[in-house]
Amino acid sequence: MVARNTPAPSAPSRAEAEKILIETAHAVKVMKASWLRVALNLKKIRAHELWRLAKPSCASFEDYAFGVLKLNRAVAMRMLQAMDYTEERRPQLIQKYLERGDEVDVPPYDVVNQLRRAEESFEGREDDIEDLQSMVFDEGAGRITLQKEIQTRLGDEAAGAKDSKAPDSGPDSLQKVIQELLALEGRLRQLKVSKKALKATFELIEMLQKEESPRMKGAAGADGAEEGKEKG
Repeated sequence: MVARNTPAPSAPSRAEAEKILIETAHAVKVMKASWLRVALNLKKIRAHELWRLAKPSCASFEDYAFGVLKLNRAVAMRMLQAMDYTEERRPQLIQKYLERGDEVDVPPYDVVNQLRRAEESFEGREDDIEDLQSMVFDEGAGRITLQKEIQTRLGDEAAGAKDSKAPDSGPDSLQKVIQELLALEGRLRQLKVSKKALKATFELIEMLQKEESPRMKGAAGADGAEEGKEKG
């Protein structure tokens, strides 16, 4: 899938910049503002180097975000990833939010990231992807509901029921491991394990998905070459 390039926002005035900095610091501190507001502001702060105007002074965006705001690095990264994905897949939601603020229903960033990560497993299945996006953005599906739907559409539950007596049904694969880890991540959240444990699980899933992507492309290329030989 090709990500759509969105035009860079125009640089705000100094007064607007100071307002953004104050608003972001307040939103992070009291945890009452939507994650989307924080992410949108962080994007502006990074793009236009507004952190240079922060007090106390900062040497970089990272110094501002993690030193001044005391944001968890993993949380900040996930919010920005979820915002970028929302901006790409649901630009109208971003626009509504900019116009109406927290009156607009916005799905949690961890659910948006769960959807974002799952897309690679549905490559070439646009109808499934659109259905899952609708569940999250239009129907407000949570992590558990989304995970069950992902597993069902990938056939994991059907395969498990069919081969329940067999300890191993078919060859193992990274995709299978990733889906099992996604399910495990949901269970760990229900059990309210430490943030450190959840962060480690998330980073492992991200790492495996990056490793799986070139393998999938390589396999597709090999299949295409073999098919070409047969036709020749």
